[in-house]
Amino acid sequence: MYEREHNAAVTLQRSLLPDKLPDVPGLALDARYLPVTRNMEIGGDWYDVFRLPDRRLAVTVGDVMGKGLQAAAGMGRVRNALRALALTDPRPAAVLSGLDRLFSATELEEQVTTVTYLVIDPETGEGQAGNAGHLPTLLLTPGALPVLDQAEAGTPLGWPSPRKQHAFRLPPGSTAVFYSDGLVENRVRGLDAGLDELVSIAAGAPEDLQDAPGRLLQYLLDHMLAGHEQDDDVTVLVMHVPGHDPGHESYE
Repeated sequence: MYEREHNAAVTLQRSLLPDKLPDVPGLALDARYLPVTRNMEIGGDWYDVFRLPDRRLAVTVGDVMGKGLQAAAGMGRVRNALRALALTDPRPAAVLSGLDRLFSATELEEQVTTVTYLVIDPETGEGQAGNAGHLPTLLLTPGALPVLDQAEAGTPLGWPSPRKQHAFRLPPGSTAVFYSDGLVENRVRGLDAGLDELVSIAAGAPEDLQDAPGRLLQYLLDHMLAGHEQDDDVTVLVMHVPGHDPGHESYE
């Protein structure tokens, strides 16, 4: 019965993730979801990328705390509600406020869900972002050391607070990495140490990975999970704005 529930939860969760990421001129995208296998209990990680009616792009990564079917089902409700809210009013502050209202009406009080959400114009790399208790986005810019987005994170969903949004910009050649806590935190590595390690590993990435989101994603997974037994789901989404180099057009 335990294995059947695990398989059902994995099937449900995978069915709610995008079959493929949209093909967006001016942006290169890649994502990976790795369910935990050690204890057979998946969590509620998800990511989503979709076009808005005005041709901007909505990008989100979230994590419903908990395990099994309950977490997967909760993830589905939040993900679907976020899409509906974004298509009505895509501003991050408005979307997160709407999710607070939905969460208070439908979810258990002890259920904790975090989400980061942004709207970006692929033609300019300019956008707005909001964060409900999620981990800071990793930002990589040519000629500079990787940094974590310093914008203040709000409270998780279900703990309503005045939702804020901030300017988000990806200049040509830059990359944003969104992720769940399974990438940086485990039983032997605390969250702060994991975040420091993520920045350090990104700083040591070969320069040619900057223009290859898929390879950069795999590099981060390989190095962050090496030597650690995966005990939580891992979700990573990489978004890259190619540099203006006419002689370099391959960015996988």
